[in-house]
Amino acid sequence: MRDLYGPAMQGAKKSPSNFCALTRAVPSNFIWHVLCQCGRKPDKWRGEIEVIKPKTQDAMCQPRQKSQSQPGYLSAIEKCDMTDQTKLPISCFIIALNEADRIAGAIESVKEWVDEVIVIDSGSTDGTVEIAENLGAKTFHNDWNGYGLQKRFGETKCKNTWILNIDADERISEELRVEIANLFNPLPTCDIYKIHICDVFAHESKPAPWAFGYWQYRLYNINFGRFSDSTVHDTVRPIPTAKTQKLKAKMHHHSIRSVEWMIAKCNRYSDMQAADIINKKRKISVLRLISEFPISFLKAYFLRRWCLYGVWGVIISYNFAFCRFLRLAKVFEARLGGQ
Repeated sequence: MRDLYGPAMQGAKKSPSNFCALTRAVPSNFIWHVLCQCGRKPDKWRGEIEVIKPKTQDAMCQPRQKSQSQPGYLSAIEKCDMTDQTKLPISCFIIALNEADRIAGAIESVKEWVDEVIVIDSGSTDGTVEIAENLGAKTFHNDWNGYGLQKRFGETKCKNTWILNIDADERISEELRVEIANLFNPLPTCDIYKIHICDVFAHESKPAPWAFGYWQYRLYNINFGRFSDSTVHDTVRPIPTAKTQKLKAKMHHHSIRSVEWMIAKCNRYSDMQAADIINKKRKISVLRLISEFPISFLKAYFLRRWCLYGVWGVIISYNFAFCRFLRLAKVFEARLGGQ
């Protein structure tokens, strides 16, 4: 025992008060062994041990009173996450279509700490709605009219002023959950928060240190901004007086299922992009059409740092470049057809 626990344990033999202080640092199975070795009656100190240990645990998760000399100051411990006991006054909504393989991960990343989870489905046939409902989410059907309009419909189904939007292929990381919880301790100081959404590929469990990401307004007070009504772009538009801020933690984006899925999405999404270009009567030159593929490849491979992913980086860079080219090819196809 002397070698195993050191001088502090020898002091515990001399005084119950020293022993009780030691229980704050030593695991309970060690404590019980020490009692027997010390020749004390375990029953004598049983109550003392059971009282002390919960008290030290509770003290770690209860904010202390603010110091009068530092009004408004909260230390890292004082800003402790309280979501184990209280859900935040946030409505989280997710739009979905045939996301049975991914919707559970999205819901599970938020359901324990937001007030409600809402899924807006546009006609899934793979069990997405059933999975969402089994996880406690409220589900609503709305025919697909584009990204922005679908998300605006989702906003109307939220009962809280504060809204968090994630997609079915996105996950709130533990670090981001804690950061959001701290915003509501006691209340957010800004109106809209921008979140860094980073790629997580199928062979990864979290974003690589060099992972490409993009910033989006995803946590917001609906009185200060709403999603645009664009069919292609799903972006929250803050009002001029809104106070915005970037969050530090990242949202995980599991965006790619497979190469086959990438190509199908590229074909579907380029249809919407081409229609948007035509409706806005944007002029696309032949030079732009010719240069779109090589420029887009270089942008993805180097600026998005996909070159660091080896062969997989080459594959997704080529696919990104092809998708960018395909939308312009469809615009020229429509023009040649007199549309």
